[in-house]
Amino acid sequence: MSRTSLLARKRVPFLKTGIALVLLAALWSGAWVFARNEAAQRIEAWFGLEVARGRDWTCAQRTFDGFPFALRMTCTTLTMKQGSRTTTTGMLDAGWSVFHPLSVDLTLANPVRIQDATGVGPILLDVGWTTLTARLNLNGRRLEGGDAIVSGLSGTLIPGTGETTGFSARQCDLRLKDMAESNELGVILTCNELTSPQLTKVFKNPPPLDLAADLTISAAQTLRRGLSPTTLDNWREQGGEIRINSLTLGRNAQVVSLAGNLHLDEERRPAGKIVATAQGIDVMAIAMAVMKGQGAVSLPPPEPAGRQKPKSLPPIRLGNGKVALGPISSLGVDLQPLY
Repeated sequence: MSRTSLLARKRVPFLKTGIALVLLAALWSGAWVFARNEAAQRIEAWFGLEVARGRDWTCAQRTFDGFPFALRMTCTTLTMKQGSRTTTTGMLDAGWSVFHPLSVDLTLANPVRIQDATGVGPILLDVGWTTLTARLNLNGRRLEGGDAIVSGLSGTLIPGTGETTGFSARQCDLRLKDMAESNELGVILTCNELTSPQLTKVFKNPPPLDLAADLTISAAQTLRRGLSPTTLDNWREQGGEIRINSLTLGRNAQVVSLAGNLHLDEERRPAGKIVATAQGIDVMAIAMAVMKGQGAVSLPPPEPAGRQKPKSLPPIRLGNGKVALGPISSLGVDLQPLY
């Protein structure tokens, strides 16, 4: 057998392997293009369903990429119009692996703004951050849960009263769990170094605070269509409430812990009952000072570690637009409708 024939025979396996790889790449490319087109069609169909629900979404300059092992959708801006209000965000980057299509990773650029009068009226909410990443876990078309991490959070809230509320935090972590069997939504939120100018109305030079909350929202199915006045009214009428399993707010050895239930009354104001304990801070003295209009009070220096014990407080009651603390029928705080 000639040398040329031997070389030709040796090349055959390599040629077969090369042809197989080319065919596999072509099939994979075709499958990826099919998946991309299918994703685009499903997103368009979802946008159509949202329009029927009263929400009109616009994903500006939408693109798909991520080949070969992922699908990634990018919007330069994302806009949602609902009634007289418009919500806008910065660039949205949503991606999911072809091997884990029910787990979606999100990156969102700031800011998020909510405005009246279809985006040209006054700003009701303006939130910014340094980084925001999130993951959504899906079960078919249903959101099963998710988590988000936000760093460098800051924002301004302007409720119906027109009084501006600012806030900021070094980092916040949010976890959601949909408990469909009981029609509830679990929410776990932690924030580090939370600050707000509103605290200066109560405390002189308040330190940054740490927040940890474990909440359960009942009648959660009603809220799947968003937080519009209509859905919130339906939620209220169905007996929806927020169960505070635990909530702690404070710093170092000065902490207030809360538990209880909150709901909305017929005037759309917060109502409910909360039990609380305080450690390293005299809440009753602060409440009396606020009620008497004595202005901001100074926080006492924290006691040495180990010497402080949590003290139970009188129950906190929210009702008829007022806040009561034990025997104090009103702390002079008027609760306004939330929407």
